[in-house]
Amino acid sequence: MKKRNIIITIAVLSAIFISLACVRIITGEDVWICEDGQWIKHGVPNDPMPTKSCDKNENENVEKTEIFENKESEFSRIADSCKEEEQGRFLSMFRECEYASESWCNENSGEFNMCASPCRNDPDRAREDSQCTETCIPVCKFNNL
Repeated sequence: MKKRNIIITIAVLSAIFISLACVRIITGEDVWICEDGQWIKHGVPNDPMPTKSCDKNENENVEKTEIFENKESEFSRIADSCKEEEQGRFLSMFRECEYASESWCNENSGEFNMCASPCRNDPDRAREDSQCTETCIPVCKFNNL
């Protein structure tokens, strides 16, 4: 029984040793690490010290600002294109282009509805106006903006 316990112990320790060796080999040891707002050399990195800020909050804010600016720029481009190229009516509040063609909508990654109610964004008018149920208009909706 003792011999069996010794073999199991050696096998477990060997497995742990091999696992640690694999982790050491696989993980990048020669890198720059951001700690307390400063770049710290870890090992012998091939690359020079990064030039971008190491402040985590500053980097997060820059990334969020860039994403916001890109979305706003795309929003403006689509709104202008809706009005100029499609002679449509862009409803900013609902992120929709009325009277857009299906091909234009697809090219701009929108969701095309060939027969949307003209009262779809005004439930009170939809209940009172029979024209809301008798007519429809093409609409391109942009949920991703």
